[in-house]
Amino acid sequence: MLIHSAKSKSLMNNIIMIALGGACGAVLRYGVVSGSQLLGMTYPLGTLTVNVVGSGLIGVVAAYWLLSGGVASGAQLFFQTGL
Repeated sequence: MLIHSAKSKSLMNNIIMIALGGACGAVLRYGVVSGSQLLGMTYPLGTLTVNVVGSGLIGVVAAYWLLSGGVASGAQLFFQTGL
């Protein structure tokens, strides 16, 4: 019973980190796309910019974490899966 409880708590913590990262990411994406439209970019270009820059940043951060010895799984889920 205790093992199941610890596993459930860990799963819930992971879900919360992904949800928080996803909420922050949605607001950031909205801001970047809105800002790009103010600069005259059409809708798909703002979305493409967010996707390309975000993918590049995830790669850089993942490489840094790998070389520096890792990071807590909650932070990784927040930044890489959620955000």
